[in-house]
Amino acid sequence: MTNETYSLTVEKILSATPEMIFDAWLDENNINAWMKPGEAVRVPNPKIDAKVGGKFDLTMDVGEQLLPHVGEYKKIDRPTELQFSWNSPGTHGLDTLVTITLEPIGAGKTKLTLVHNLLPDKESRDSHNGGWTRIVEELHKHMSK
Repeated sequence: MTNETYSLTVEKILSATPEMIFDAWLDENNINAWMKPGEAVRVPNPKIDAKVGGKFDLTMDVGEQLLPHVGEYKKIDRPTELQFSWNSPGTHGLDTLVTITLEPIGAGKTKLTLVHNLLPDKESRDSHNGGWTRIVEELHKHMSK
């Protein structure tokens, strides 16, 4: 086993303010509308305790399977930065680290940058890259409504 870890970065321009996007990440009543890393994936019962040290549970329903996706908020700096640990089947039970930064770029547009660090292997990185890319695209669609 190696100590090497992997990271990924997903960037997207969204048609919304940083405040609107930031709040969407912490809204357990609406996160299931866009937290969809795959076509048939749902988050039927999200639990979010939106404070530093607070935990979240975004267990995903994938067909007949429930896949736990849990973590703890490390930094909540509205509306520019959100950081949390991320533990899922794809991280092999290890805590990884996700940092989302939001930068206003004028006229109701925001650059979202998501960086996921400490991934245990290339397979985990590639799988999460696909999932986060789709989630950010779903968030973009949700914000554009």
